[in-house]
Amino acid sequence: WYHIIGTYDGNIVKQYVNGVLNEQLTYAGTSLSDGVEVRIARRWDGNSGEEPSNYYPGDIGLVRIYNGVMQEGDILNRFNNTKTIYGF
Repeated sequence: WYHIIGTYDGNIVKQYVNGVLNEQLTYAGTSLSDGVEVRIARRWDGNSGEEPSNYYPGDIGLVRIYNGVMQEGDILNRFNNTKTIYGF
């Protein structure tokens, strides 16, 4: 079981795993505020093929999408408040 959160502030994409910053990269683009699809557990880079390698090979227990960027303290709190649900 992993708790994964991704954030994007308009300049930097960050990935947190179990409440800790795991990776970040600079990205120039816009947010998805115009109603387009959001891909969860599927390739994000435009590959629309249906090959199994384009999908995450596991289960997803919970998905939440927030309007705004979460701060590191909020991310760690969410991990700590959620981990007992999954026996972590």
